[in-house]
Amino acid sequence: LWHESLTICHDFPVVGTGLGSFAAIHPYVKTHDAASTTAMSSLLQWGVESGAVGLALLAATAVWSLCRLPVGLKRVGSADRTLAYGLIGAALGFSLWSVVHWAVELPAVAISASALGGTWNRWLAGGTDLFVDRG
Repeated sequence: LWHESLTICHDFPVVGTGLGSFAAIHPYVKTHDAASTTAMSSLLQWGVESGAVGLALLAATAVWSLCRLPVGLKRVGSADRTLAYGLIGAALGFSLWSVVHWAVELPAVAISASALGGTWNRWLAGGTDLFVDRG
């Protein structure tokens, strides 16, 4: 399935096939009888559906996060640093899991990832300190 997904990426390299189109495009490249509605990898599916443009946006987000991470960690007090490390661990866990697996309970994962992503963005963008109430 991953090989077939890479074939689709090769056929539609710039902007992909369109968001939500994996189930429609996969039957054209499948090499076995069973058709899948997902690429079984969130990263591969994102690449198939959004192409190089989407992967570039994803890479830019990762680079921005890595550049902002040291500044964000310095802003957090030593007592709350464990919470910041927990947020980093959760973001890494979601990222690594999405590379190698696709969730069956997609809405639950989407809501959790959105909450984590929103918290991550607010913290690294320099929003209010998430861990300490300044009153």
